[in-house]
Amino acid sequence: MYGGTESVDIQIWTPPVQAYASFVGMWLTMIFRISGIRIIRAGTHQQGARAMRPPSRVVATRALVPALLLFAAGESLGWWSAAAARRAKTVTTTGLPTKPDPARDCSWGPAVWCSGLPSVVCEETKTCADLPETVKPTPNAGLQAWAKVALRMRRAAKEARNKPLDVLFLGDSITEALRGTAGGVPDSHYSNRGTKRLFKEVFGETVLALGISADRTQHLLQRLVTGELAGLQPKIVVLLIGCNNLATNTNNEIAQGVTAAVSYLRGAFKQLSTHIVVMAVLPQARCLRDEAGSVTICRPDIGNRIRGTNSALETNLHGISEATFLDCASSVLEEGAPDPPSYLLRDGLHPTHLGYRHIWAMCLIPELKKHGFVPRSGIEDS
Repeated sequence: MYGGTESVDIQIWTPPVQAYASFVGMWLTMIFRISGIRIIRAGTHQQGARAMRPPSRVVATRALVPALLLFAAGESLGWWSAAAARRAKTVTTTGLPTKPDPARDCSWGPAVWCSGLPSVVCEETKTCADLPETVKPTPNAGLQAWAKVALRMRRAAKEARNKPLDVLFLGDSITEALRGTAGGVPDSHYSNRGTKRLFKEVFGETVLALGISADRTQHLLQRLVTGELAGLQPKIVVLLIGCNNLATNTNNEIAQGVTAAVSYLRGAFKQLSTHIVVMAVLPQARCLRDEAGSVTICRPDIGNRIRGTNSALETNLHGISEATFLDCASSVLEEGAPDPPSYLLRDGLHPTHLGYRHIWAMCLIPELKKHGFVPRSGIEDS
């Protein structure tokens, strides 16, 4: 489909390593410089004390040589520490297109992974410039610690390499909660109330959840194309992403972003025959609430927005044998009810401990069983 492929170097920053290296290098540089000065002074003082006259050139030279060596070592360490502060880990990602296919220009774009998009998506995006932000891999600038959390996800994935992996969960805060964290920080709503424990009890140890709070489709794509999943061999991937795009993107743009992620996963796990379960955006309450129960924002039309996005996504995925579209709306929203109950969605958006049980028991696990997954324990017994 493409004229060729290339390797792309992506920099991943590691602030703790840089800080330690820079700090150690700075102090060693100072110690070496001071030592050099003291050697010169000591040599000068010793020669002057012996002969009561200015030091000879020979003695001065003998003191100068080790001093210069120490200065050179100090300057080298100074350069090394400065370089360490700028150093980044580089991951090479192969398989990105180098030039567009004239017959299908919308399937290519600089730093964009949207290969394999079905024709229905291409109808509205005739050129690379027309591609929406939802399909362009981008770091999440809205979350200050995003790079650090993304690195943690990468490390967690690395630990799971070459190990049995029945199900891989990918997404945003709803997925990150399965790790007992929010934005990389332990979160009482999930860790203390047993969601992390329930997740392991039901799905076992051969599962992995990789999610970052506030991620949108373009942020997940950034994680994917920079090698987060390298070496993983999942039998099933559960993808849930897109709800954070509702505030800034249209229904079709969100559907295109999710479809782009599906396209990447299809290519990444093609040799493994991995099946991808694409979960629809879950229902939300019209008004969201904070920890104290106060209303933070109201979106009267959010129900229609979510249904429209899910409809567009289902259309995009039609005919893709490796992917299944799964709408779990009925597990958290009763028919005819305007909002999900608060005992299932604690703030109108994020599932409670009981909410996860409903989604898994009524919707997700029955689908996973169709693709060979056997839960570790019955959800009703956990």
